[in-house]
Amino acid sequence: DYVDVRDAARALVLLGLRPGLSGRYNVCSGRAVRMSDVLRLTLASVRGPVRAALDPRLARGAEVRALRGSHRRLTGATGWRPLIPLGRSVRDTVAWHRLRLREAA
Repeated sequence: DYVDVRDAARALVLLGLRPGLSGRYNVCSGRAVRMSDVLRLTLASVRGPVRAALDPRLARGAEVRALRGSHRRLTGATGWRPLIPLGRSVRDTVAWHRLRLREAA
């Protein structure tokens, strides 16, 4: 479950603007996403000579196969919903890093 940092920040601001709320609130997209999909989106955004390789020494056999949160309580308390799709989030992140590399050159 991935959520864009801008959506997460908006959720925290909305929670902070509601005095009297207590307890736990999940800031999440509500969708399980495969890491291979995140990798595919990242490689498509890089558009360059990049390849992905699995290091078998770092692979773990007992991985959790799916994580998905529920933002129902957060949405009920604040009206928040995630707005930024994962593809846009990945593209924007790659663009941000690209800009930082140019600035450092």
